[in-house]
Amino acid sequence: MNATNYVTLGTVGIGNNEYIGLRIEADAAWTGYISQVTVSFGAGTGTITAIPDLDDIDCNDDGTDCNLSFGASKAITGYTSVAASAGLASAVDVNGLYETDSNSNNLRRSVFALDTIIEGDLNEDVSAVSPDYVANSFSDANSGSLVLEVNGSDIHTVDLTGTYNNVGTGEPGSGTGTSFTS
Repeated sequence: MNATNYVTLGTVGIGNNEYIGLRIEADAAWTGYISQVTVSFGAGTGTITAIPDLDDIDCNDDGTDCNLSFGASKAITGYTSVAASAGLASAVDVNGLYETDSNSNNLRRSVFALDTIIEGDLNEDVSAVSPDYVANSFSDANSGSLVLEVNGSDIHTVDLTGTYNNVGTGEPGSGTGTSFTS
């Protein structure tokens, strides 16, 4: 067979006097045989680099910079004035330029048309730590829910618990997936 397979145990270790089972499943039409299987665990320290928690989503899109027709000095019911919050240094008042800005993981991406699809990557600031995890990884990615919250309201929820390929396909780090609201 001359195959090399890489297996991860995630953040779970193997204790003394514990076992690992190996299962090989062949196609029903296969008529060959396996005379030998070699498993090598290397001389590692037994430590695994912890996967970071999910702490942000970036934005791959940039809206249009524009001057606002409302603000703290001219409030409009149903709209929230742009305050110096979320880690961004400046408020934007009436006639002020609302433009793309960022400070650490805090993003301001200007103004978008109502039907614009805005895309972003979870944990975009996380680099790969080979062989422990790929870029953009986050811990407990197979449990709980991802909730998109805008101005204190839950807009969209994706359940991650117990659902393989719920929102995406492919190998971690190179897969694709989308989840839309109506």
